[in-house]
Amino acid sequence: MNIMYNILQHVQDIRDKYPPWLEQHRESLSADELQRYTAQYGSIQAVCKQYEDDPSEFQRLVSLIQQMQTYGDPPSDIVDEMTGGVPEGLMGEPGEASDIGNFELPPEFASELPQELQDKCCIQ
Repeated sequence: MNIMYNILQHVQDIRDKYPPWLEQHRESLSADELQRYTAQYGSIQAVCKQYEDDPSEFQRLVSLIQQMQTYGDPPSDIVDEMTGGVPEGLMGEPGEASDIGNFELPPEFASELPQELQDKCCIQ
């Protein structure tokens, strides 16, 4: 089981749930919330597009994921629907990127990456 594949599958699920969520909640969001969630959705779309177009560009994916994290957690309604709830702050606070570059990837996960990604992987 590839950990990056699993992460990106969840990001794609969030992407697919975002448009109806935005439509349903647009009127109840403050201008700042609407701006943040709209920007977050755009960032999520960029991650998915990169993964779908060229998943071997691992460093680019990491960079896009870090940018996505600067918008904080996705709407809790979406996350709860998918997972039954995730602790707040998982993605970091809005405006802060998690330091994924210093993340220690467990050896058993790194060994599941394709060899090309293992050679280029900056988080092993």
